[in-house]
Amino acid sequence: MQKLAIPNFEGMSKKFSFALFIAALTILPFWGIELLGQRAGLVWRGANIDFEAFYVAAHRFLQGVSIYDVDGISMSFIRQNQVSPWLYPPSHIMFVLPFALLPFEIAGNVWNAAWILALWFGINLILSEFGYKTSVGVKSLLLLGIISFSPAIHALKLGQITGFFAAGVALLFVLQEQAEQNGGVHSESPSRPAIFAFTTVAIVLTKPFYAPLAAGLLLSKRRLAGSGLTFVVFVIASIVIAAPGDFQLYYEVLRGGKGWVDLADPVEAWNEGYYEPFYIFGTASIYIKIALTVLLAGFLILARDVENHHGHYVIAAGVAAVPLVGPELYSTAFIPLIPAVVTLTLVENERSDGVPWLPVLSLVGMHLSTFALRLTWGVLDIFATPTMKPLLTLMQTGLWANVALLALAVFRIAQEMNMTERTTKGIVSNDKTNL
Repeated sequence: MQKLAIPNFEGMSKKFSFALFIAALTILPFWGIELLGQRAGLVWRGANIDFEAFYVAAHRFLQGVSIYDVDGISMSFIRQNQVSPWLYPPSHIMFVLPFALLPFEIAGNVWNAAWILALWFGINLILSEFGYKTSVGVKSLLLLGIISFSPAIHALKLGQITGFFAAGVALLFVLQEQAEQNGGVHSESPSRPAIFAFTTVAIVLTKPFYAPLAAGLLLSKRRLAGSGLTFVVFVIASIVIAAPGDFQLYYEVLRGGKGWVDLADPVEAWNEGYYEPFYIFGTASIYIKIALTVLLAGFLILARDVENHHGHYVIAAGVAAVPLVGPELYSTAFIPLIPAVVTLTLVENERSDGVPWLPVLSLVGMHLSTFALRLTWGVLDIFATPTMKPLLTLMQTGLWANVALLALAVFRIAQEMNMTERTTKGIVSNDKTNL
């Protein structure tokens, strides 16, 4: 049964309506503002730096050179001594090979268009699975919203891979909703856990600090088994594809090329895509991230058997944790949170105690994060002492938006755990009474 078309403000709470209005007002016009800034020479136009690394690695593979050999081949468009290395497992080169068949500029545009459309399609699938019928106009607004989201704009400039992660996360939410509508995750047909596992493992192997996303695998033994099989498939593919010595080179990438040892730049040097949630703790921030990861992992393991709609919250908690615990220092990590925002908004809207406005406003906070920091930094830096300056990084609205989204997911899971525990105790109590 289809629900009323979105947006439907009739019956919405004033807070939810206001949140949607604020989101539309702050995000939708931003693409136009960005274009004006570029034309005026005030904003960096981008250079597809990340995609260049993928494209060159694909050409190395096609020419029989190690994909990790930065100096393996020379191409006319490469910026001198600035080619980034291939940072991913050998097996993942297969995902970028089709783009190497096109000229670089065209390939970069196709790459960006591919992840934008994949994410847009994924969000529309989420809405459809929840029973919402959207018009062409609303679909167009969703597309505009994606390309106007400031972290997405930064990803487009770099030719980043994170947008494909976001599309994958959207698929995870779609599969979870399909499972919950058809008897739960334990009643899924064999193909769905396999797709869920493949998508999750593909993302986590690409960037290991996306490991919290694997929380969704804990909800089903089939998904967990599928993830093990998928991992083996990727290992075998890497062995077949890799050149001699590639695994040693990839190990070096894992050791130092993923940002594990990167130190955050001074705030005055941050660009429009920078994000560092625990900057004020300096070098101790890595220990905070490890502790947070361990605590969240333990919590989600305990929550794996809780039923009802908690599956969406588990996946959301996993993906929302990534920008907080990962070493990546860019706001592009917020892009995979878009499907989580959409899903939690829909789930919260169906609850009598729901707060659908909170995920919406969290998206606004992520969108404005760097600009809020720059504005407050520009004003308060004049008065701040050197010891106070790190505290100004708390003005990253993305930090508080990120925390709010994670806190909402964790709180709802805890509620379900408490309810399940009470129900179980009630059943046991009744059984004893009837003896």
